Amino acid sequence: MGSRLQGVVRSEALSRRSVALAVAAAIALALLPVGAAAQLPMSMSLAHDKPAPTPEQIEKQKALEKAYKAAKEKIPEKNGAADPWGGIRPASGATASAKKGKP
Repeated sequence: MGSRLQGVVRSEALSRRSVALAVAAAIALALLPVGAAAQLPMSMSLAHDKPAPTPEQIEKQKALEKAYKAAKEKIPEKNGAADPWGGIRPASGATASAKKGKP
């Protein structure tokens, strides 16, 4: 009879351990998405809470856009691709012949 009681106690201990392990695994799995959710941007849009722009704000925005376009027109156009190593490198035909002549 003593061996039966030891078996019951052992199986009870195993079941408690397995329940504790299952609970710990469930908690770990439940906490995994929390870190990933913190990396996502908020999906709430607050744009509908913003009031409509006033006429002064509209005029200010138009003036900013006009100043931007005027400043952009003052920038000179690129004439071609810039070659910062152009003065250092020899002409393209001279490279092959120069390498053959040098040791």
